[in-house]
Amino acid sequence: MQRRGVDVLYSSDLPRALQTAELIGRELALAPQLSPALRERSVGIFTGLSFDEAREQYPEAYGVLLRREPDAAPPEGESYLDCQARVAEFLGHALTEHAGQRILLVSHHLTLHLVVMHILGMPLTAAGPKVYVQIHNCALHRFERYDDGNWQLLALNDTTHLTGLL
Repeated sequence: MQRRGVDVLYSSDLPRALQTAELIGRELALAPQLSPALRERSVGIFTGLSFDEAREQYPEAYGVLLRREPDAAPPEGESYLDCQARVAEFLGHALTEHAGQRILLVSHHLTLHLVVMHILGMPLTAAGPKVYVQIHNCALHRFERYDDGNWQLLALNDTTHLTGLL
């Protein structure tokens, strides 16, 4: 089976991403390599709670979460900056290990947003402008990295491959 230009398939080890990666892997004849580094941001004490439950049980921490400050982390959780550093480190290792190969990452909304911001060189700062990259489920964000470390954006939030499926 033709691999359609993908050499390596990585996925978050959380079930919803893994299910998607397994479907992709079947089409590409690749087994997903699982990594907790591709998980969604840990929300710590809010894990498993609805928004209403989180607001009721932890009003102060919930208020901080809603401000979306890049360096603020919920108790026992991680900040946006922590999550971005985690996935950026993973990406760096993957690019080194698979130099010259095409790598496909299957992850989660915020994690993908943060890695896209990292690749685009857009820092997360409380004082800086807020930029939100549209991330649709099953969308493709394609980049090419050159030997000198520069990136070219090829596609962002591309869902044309889903045409006719919905």
